[in-house]
Amino acid sequence: MSDHPRMLLTFNIDTIGHHHAAWRHPDTDPRRANDFEYYAHLAVLAEDAGVHSVFIADGVSHDPDNTHAPVLGLEPFTLFSAIAARTSRVGVILTVSSSFSHPYTVARQFASLEHISRGRSGINIVTSTGDAAARNYGLDRLPDHGARYRRAHEFADVITELWDSWDDDALELDAGANRFVRPGAVRRIDHVGENFRVTGPLNSPRGPQGRPVIVQAGSSQDGREFASGRADVVYTISQSLDDAQDFYRDIKQRAAAAGRDPDRVKVLLGIRVLVEDSGTRAREKAAELQDLLPYEQKLAGISRILQTDLTRLAREEPVPPLPEPTDRHQFQTQLVMIRKLIDRGEVKTIGDLIERLDGGQGVSSITGDPVEVADHFEEWFRAGTADGFIILPQITQTSGPNFLRSVLPELRRRGLFEQSTGGTLKHQLGLDA
Repeated sequence: MSDHPRMLLTFNIDTIGHHHAAWRHPDTDPRRANDFEYYAHLAVLAEDAGVHSVFIADGVSHDPDNTHAPVLGLEPFTLFSAIAARTSRVGVILTVSSSFSHPYTVARQFASLEHISRGRSGINIVTSTGDAAARNYGLDRLPDHGARYRRAHEFADVITELWDSWDDDALELDAGANRFVRPGAVRRIDHVGENFRVTGPLNSPRGPQGRPVIVQAGSSQDGREFASGRADVVYTISQSLDDAQDFYRDIKQRAAAAGRDPDRVKVLLGIRVLVEDSGTRAREKAAELQDLLPYEQKLAGISRILQTDLTRLAREEPVPPLPEPTDRHQFQTQLVMIRKLIDRGEVKTIGDLIERLDGGQGVSSITGDPVEVADHFEEWFRAGTADGFIILPQITQTSGPNFLRSVLPELRRRGLFEQSTGGTLKHQLGLDA
């Protein structure tokens, strides 16, 4: 592990929660799903608690036949620009699809967000999943996994070249000499590649960080290669402490092999939390969530992740053989993880599988009182699974504030977490040394 003395924490501000039944629970007001004021409220709570950054995922398609899932309809750039204006210290990390976005537009948007936030922005570069998303952008189907990552590599190249097309001190602002920009301080990039042709330069000066923090989420071999070579922060998930340790070591080793300082590539592990003052009450709520998710819906969600139809199987039946991950699989990380659970004998039946996924997409869950939850974070942090964690409340409107108000003080008491004092996001993450 890094010698950095603190646990890095990112808080996901999805206003509903990270359990598929969270919107149906009495603790949730589903009208807040598209209420900006509540997103802002969560971001301010996280900032006041000293969390280093807030984050939100994104998707670019919707199934009109899926009438039981909440729709979070706020576009991330719009949302996080407003949140940046409401906050002053917490970092803002938002998701962008390299599969369907143009690098010039994204580089320009982030240059603006950098100035609005005064250097607190981060870009989570993802390769989209699902043919429905492809059809929204003029394609019949999603390109294969390798092609998506080749595009992601080139996308990252171009946005970085555009941010670097301005020197830090390019603005001369000499009215007497009639010179706004220092000669030679702004350059074309003249990029010609497989997916993009971009002349440049960007039409915006560099922000306080020089460029935003680059984040990558994905644990496939292509994802690991992309992350270790380009990302400042790597998001991952795991159901096993041993697997999380292996992933952590692998990313650090790949970063070193790519000529990078491994301590400047931060690994953050997603953990779903359900925390109450009483562990008994927390476990009661967990059971309530499971009861609110129909069996058929659980199987449909798992079938979509595995791209294997399990919907006709009973709880006591064994999990059928699962396919090897291929370029056409949309959720390679989850498929590999579940295959490992089966191979180790930790998952045998459909019921076992439902219990392990726990109304989500394979992210490890911890349920309990503040001390129990803090114990889990301490164990995994000290074991060298990550440089920090992404907090995913199962019921955001109660468990989110509960975590911020009760678990963070316990982690601080144990010397595991230091409250952020602000500055650029790179500074908060220990990336500017």
